[in-house]
Amino acid sequence: MAENVTHRLASGLNGTTTNGEPTNVIAYSTGQAALSVTAVAGTSPTLDLIIQHSADGTVWFDHTTFTQATGATTEYKAMANFMEFVRAKQTIGGSATPTLTYTVDITFKV
Repeated sequence: MAENVTHRLASGLNGTTTNGEPTNVIAYSTGQAALSVTAVAGTSPTLDLIIQHSADGTVWFDHTTFTQATGATTEYKAMANFMEFVRAKQTIGGSATPTLTYTVDITFKV
């Protein structure tokens, strides 16, 4: 029976552009990424989220791109054919101190 493991790549109230910590996923073959935005503040806040992957944890490539979030939303993306490491790249946009409360989880399957 296949084992499912969930990794949280990012969470919390975030008003900056950040790259999440790399997660080693070499043991997994597929995944389901979930973005959940529960609150937004500021003027015209936006969140651009990309799941990136890397063979060495140093050089990163875009893998899975979510629809730009401008309010509370939930979106799921299937993932396959990723390298040894994944991370979330989050870009916050808007004016008047834009912030978004959100989580990014990926459930991996062996």
